[in-house]
Amino acid sequence: SAASTVTREKEDGTLDLILSTPITSRYYVWGKLRGLVSFAIPLLAIPVLSILLFVVSDLIRSFREPASSFQWIVFPEALIVLPGILIIVSAFAAITGMQMSLRCRTTVMAVILSVVIVNAICFGLGACGFSAVSSSQVGQGGLILGALSPFTLAGILIDPAEIAKSVFTPGISPADAASARLLLTFSTWVITGIYCAVVWGMYKSMVKNFDMTIRKQAT
Repeated sequence: SAASTVTREKEDGTLDLILSTPITSRYYVWGKLRGLVSFAIPLLAIPVLSILLFVVSDLIRSFREPASSFQWIVFPEALIVLPGILIIVSAFAAITGMQMSLRCRTTVMAVILSVVIVNAICFGLGACGFSAVSSSQVGQGGLILGALSPFTLAGILIDPAEIAKSVFTPGISPADAASARLLLTFSTWVITGIYCAVVWGMYKSMVKNFDMTIRKQAT
């Protein structure tokens, strides 16, 4: 959807009508970005609600099991950190698609480039994250790399004993587990802020070069 926002309007001629109105490039780009993210939020709400059900189930189970043997199926901080990273990564994917849609002349090319770029970044970071959290040599520092990708982060939060074996080992002390979870939460918020800065920078760049790019393609 993001990769066709501008090219589709260029192909059917509606972009010329839009540019003849008082709407500025800033409102044009921001309106499309906000609409794309708003469209994705209901889709992102499904996994978050699923996690909520598991957390509630864990809370009920914690009253029935001894504290010494109780283990979270899903870390409750997932409800705090996962929605933010999912939304901002969706915004990153949307602004990337919009960038390609602005620079490319056809929708097909914009879609191909957008999919390749977003998949390369997300899966590349995900592969590095999975490798880091499963390595015993990296230790808790692997959680920082794991938080770079929403795929790795979701895996750590949902199934820490399997995804992050090197950190959340069966015999880990409560203090070490708490420090690892705190590090993961803090790292996720920092990385979410970095993604926000990247999206904001791409948005400002797109607004700044919007008119010039459209004029070059019109010649």
